[in-house]
Amino acid sequence: MTKLLLFVCTGNTCRSPMAEGFARRWMEINQINGWEVASAGTFAGEGYKTSKETIEALYEHGVVFEGTSTPLTKELADRASVVLCMTSSHCMDVASITEDPTKIEMFNMYGGIIDPVGCDQSVYDELAEKMLEIIPKRLLEITNRTEKKE
Repeated sequence: MTKLLLFVCTGNTCRSPMAEGFARRWMEINQINGWEVASAGTFAGEGYKTSKETIEALYEHGVVFEGTSTPLTKELADRASVVLCMTSSHCMDVASITEDPTKIEMFNMYGGIIDPVGCDQSVYDELAEKMLEIIPKRLLEITNRTEKKE
């Protein structure tokens, strides 16, 4: 059965789509099978374009990303095997709607990821570098942990 790794931020146009793009690429490069990667926003509208700055930052690291915003729903949160949130308030939002709050974790174990919306490209590029440091460690830990449970 395919497991779902869900990234959550607010509007689902900057942080969580960037994490989704990098996570998909990491799983592809490392030939990690049995996982689906998605993202959603706690206050996202349906179908808004991913920010051009996010798309550019991903592209600069070899990731082509096409997607639109998805609102976080109870069904999506319940279907996820692991939910990685950008801030503690996102964790609380997900916990308020899901059946299993034990699967909710911070994306960055050392603190929240600041929303870059409205900032220039350099802020998105810095965010991309930070995510590229976090993604391999977190995904390796998550995929190893879930394999041991099976």
